[in-house]
Amino acid sequence: MDGRANRPWIAFSSRVVNAESYDEPRDALSQDWTHWATQHGALPLALPNNPSVALQMLDAVGPALLVLTGGNDAVQRADGGGDFDENRNRTELALIARALDGGVPILGVCRGMHMLNLFHGGTVREDLGDLSDGHVAKTHRITLADPLRELSKADVAETNSFHRQGFSDEQVGAGLRVCARCDADGIVEAVAREDASVIGMGWHPERANPARQLDDAILSRLAPALNW
Repeated sequence: MDGRANRPWIAFSSRVVNAESYDEPRDALSQDWTHWATQHGALPLALPNNPSVALQMLDAVGPALLVLTGGNDAVQRADGGGDFDENRNRTELALIARALDGGVPILGVCRGMHMLNLFHGGTVREDLGDLSDGHVAKTHRITLADPLRELSKADVAETNSFHRQGFSDEQVGAGLRVCARCDADGIVEAVAREDASVIGMGWHPERANPARQLDDAILSRLAPALNW
């Protein structure tokens, strides 16, 4: 044995994408996440958008971390547009519940943060409207509050941003505390449970991101056994 079998797992939720020329929904995981996991000494596990199978896989590997990835709308748009997928929502809500019961730390990224808020009874705007220009394929400054301020030893950070949906303080679910806001418009950019075992961030740590030091501080808190 060379020890590779003993490497920890990171379990990832999968994005739903459709073939361009015919009807074939597919579960997909960006290669950025695969590289991100292996760089930090873990093996990536992409979970399918099938609640029963995804839960069995989560239980079987006992991951060091569950990552709820981005992509797809978290809430259906009123005009029926976007790429909302109800089965993905059902799967991720089931995964959150199982991870909480089993003591598996959770990182929610972009849409993943929105799903954490929905799970805790919060709401998400179907579209940020005029505010979207500041959050789609941009970098912006955020102001931190505890526990992120304490973890990073900083008050502000510059992060990437790739989301059109989002929420404000008054929409935050019970049991979550706001720990980062966008300076320009006050949109919530991070939430956490009181014990910081569950953290949602509006930005993408797997992509080029000026807030790498903040990312590492968050991930070191969630999964200290990995190599941040």
